[in-house]
Amino acid sequence: MFSVLMNRMRFGVVIFLMGCSFYMSAQVVTVSPIFPKADQPLTITVDVTGTDYAGKTGDTYIWTWIPGSTVINAPTNVTPATAAQASAKWLRTSPNVYVITFTPIAFFGQGIGAFSGNKIGFLLKGVDWNDGKTHDLFINFFQGFAIQITSPTSSSFFVNNGQIIPITAYASENSTMVLKVDGVTVNTVGPGATTFTYNHTVTETSGSILVECEATNATPETKSASFTYVVRSATINAPRPVGIIDGINYQGDPTKVTLSLWAPGKTSAFVIGDFTGWDISSTYQMKRDGEHFWLEITGLTAGTEYAFQYLVDETLRMADPYADKILDPDDQYIPATTYPLLMPFPADAISDKWYFNRTAVLQTGQIAYPWVVTNFSKPPKEKLVIYELLIRDYFGSSNRNYQNLIDTLSYLKRLGVNAIELMPITEFNGNESWGYNPTFMFAPDKYYGTKNKLKEFVDKCHQNGIAVIMDMVMNHHDVPNPYVMMDFDFSAFKPTANNKWFNVDAKHPFNVFFDMNHESTYTK
Repeated sequence: MFSVLMNRMRFGVVIFLMGCSFYMSAQVVTVSPIFPKADQPLTITVDVTGTDYAGKTGDTYIWTWIPGSTVINAPTNVTPATAAQASAKWLRTSPNVYVITFTPIAFFGQGIGAFSGNKIGFLLKGVDWNDGKTHDLFINFFQGFAIQITSPTSSSFFVNNGQIIPITAYASENSTMVLKVDGVTVNTVGPGATTFTYNHTVTETSGSILVECEATNATPETKSASFTYVVRSATINAPRPVGIIDGINYQGDPTKVTLSLWAPGKTSAFVIGDFTGWDISSTYQMKRDGEHFWLEITGLTAGTEYAFQYLVDETLRMADPYADKILDPDDQYIPATTYPLLMPFPADAISDKWYFNRTAVLQTGQIAYPWVVTNFSKPPKEKLVIYELLIRDYFGSSNRNYQNLIDTLSYLKRLGVNAIELMPITEFNGNESWGYNPTFMFAPDKYYGTKNKLKEFVDKCHQNGIAVIMDMVMNHHDVPNPYVMMDFDFSAFKPTANNKWFNVDAKHPFNVFFDMNHESTYTK
């Protein structure tokens, strides 16, 4: 039955935004001129080496749009491509390097006012979507006086003591340009400078160091750009506070939370999230207690949702495996009627590796659901009349949620049903799925509604004498389950022999996704 189920599963479309980071391979985008404008010609060069688009041999076209509007570059909105799309075709200058030149206002057929957001989005795609595409990329336009740092390309990254960091910055007008490291001026060029280059030697042995480049023109007007480097240092060993378990630990003080991650064999872990500006900071390096890493997060506001991830051994990004709410880019397709005021996936967390695009959510000061039935007595097993259903298929496309299921309870009760079995509702990839591809076992998938609306459904069922049964998948999980990815070969795309929870290869011929190792004490 499971093989049939898996063959019939459907998944939603995933759209990625640009996320340039030091610890992942990504498209390298170069724009000329340095400060592009919507009414002037610009040349975009994209190197896709090391990405899923590398090695493509067919024609490649640009798909462009203006964020926040419905404007899409018309010539590319055709599949398959035709001769009329010649202006939208990338020139491949080497096996993995693509170049295109155009003037945005002419390319889009729009006036300058359409670009008030100072940004366009684009991606590379084959003749047909099935021929492949890159993730979403963006070009920023500049108006007036501006400065930008082109090297390094990341806003935060790891370094070693003694390492040299090449720094390059540009100003759009003749300026005096000043470089400050941890608040101390280390070099100045100008007046009359538009380019700044400097090789900075890391002298610190620990900590997060802010590097700022300021430019002041003749007006005078000052603009600045910055990045942070984190000096590698040994993880501090310290026992977890009493009562702390893996996952998100809420405490009496709503300004604090303690996070704990089970990561055997790992040497370092950092928390990155809304409270770090999605930059890496030594302040958020987790302490280690045996196989567990932990950290107390302070300065939180009660009732505010914060998205976060763990960065493990500087390369692996994952959400908390015990979180009860997970964000992913597919959330944008969930109707507001199903999940009102759903927190969007953080733009600064976007990676070109789709399996890193999950964040956990923490929220202190939550109001507990007010259960009406607290002593439900379930029907005897031999008298169960079970109605199994998949919420996705039970309702129309705009009504696939717990509220509509609540509104249907009287019908189910008239049928004589005394138990409703929900096909898997724990977090799964995509939005439309049978649910047999679980990724986070403690988070209800948001496609059907909020966790409190799920509780309300259960409560309403109990008020009507109806039991609720959850169909759960305990033999396999899908990436990006954190314990699958904890030790994973992303080239072969399967767990490594070091994985404590999952087998390298399935132990039976009917397996789908990744097979849990039930012999492991970690799984047990």
